[in-house]
Amino acid sequence: MDKRLIQILCVLVWVAAASVHGAIEYSRVFRDDRPLIEVTRPFGFGSRGHIDISLKGITLWRRHDQLDKEYNLAKLGFFLASVDSQFQMTQDLMAGNCLLEDQDYPLFRFSEKNVQAVVEDKKPEVTFRVDITDGGLSSVYFANCEKSMPVSFDVRVESYNLVGPEGRKDYLSIGESELDVMYWVMFSLFTVVTAAWAYTLVRSKRSKTVYKIHWLMLALVTFKTLTLLTQAIMYLVIEKQGSPHGWNWVYYVTTALRGSLFFAVIVLIGTGWSYMRPFLDDNTRKVLMVVLPLQVGVAIVHKLHWFFCVCALWVACRMV
Repeated sequence: MDKRLIQILCVLVWVAAASVHGAIEYSRVFRDDRPLIEVTRPFGFGSRGHIDISLKGITLWRRHDQLDKEYNLAKLGFFLASVDSQFQMTQDLMAGNCLLEDQDYPLFRFSEKNVQAVVEDKKPEVTFRVDITDGGLSSVYFANCEKSMPVSFDVRVESYNLVGPEGRKDYLSIGESELDVMYWVMFSLFTVVTAAWAYTLVRSKRSKTVYKIHWLMLALVTFKTLTLLTQAIMYLVIEKQGSPHGWNWVYYVTTALRGSLFFAVIVLIGTGWSYMRPFLDDNTRKVLMVVLPLQVGVAIVHKLHWFFCVCALWVACRMV
């Protein structure tokens, strides 16, 4: 049972690390005929927001029964939409409308000459830079209004805001630019608390008032402090470079361990292990083996919902 729990924790760490994203995102679409694909996660743009989109490897697939059909490349393209318009997009999908029409921020369509050159293998890649003057929380979408025509392409999207008089790139959303400072402050406070708790336990080690649960609490606070440290570093790296560069793995390892210790402490205190008996009976072990995997399962579902919502009603799926 212990080995299974460790395996579940490893899966949680892998899924969570894969779900962490920066402002520079890469997407690969292969033979996909969905009418709408969310290319990037929501990003908060300010009045000096920018999007750089690089597109390459475009392939248009034709079905065997439609080899002679002429396709309209103007019905394929990218656009920017706010999170508030998701409900309207769901209604348009259900009604069979083309989502490229009547968009506030159309980016480009495949009918443009530069994109056609990539489709015809005359150019290896095409890049577009779009200025966002009206701020808001928005995502980049790809719409395919040509039914029964799968599309393949590789896209790189760089979302950022320009800050300062020198126009430095800030890859954090509006409202997140101060998160690294906040996490550094919280890390300092938790470091002081952890040191004070450790000093108290060591000083009172020989007394009968210190139980094993108190050392487990010390481990919990320590991992909480490490979580804040790695999160502060991760946001600092994302702000400067647009990607966590591996710090997401460190962050989610500490987060998974902290979460496991937290629920272990709650369950152990709830069953009276710390004060009434210094050992675990069979019933307490069963409770731990049920509660901890359930908590891990909830975290996995929370991280995987974005990957599984690929149906036509994906917006409603994400809301659920």
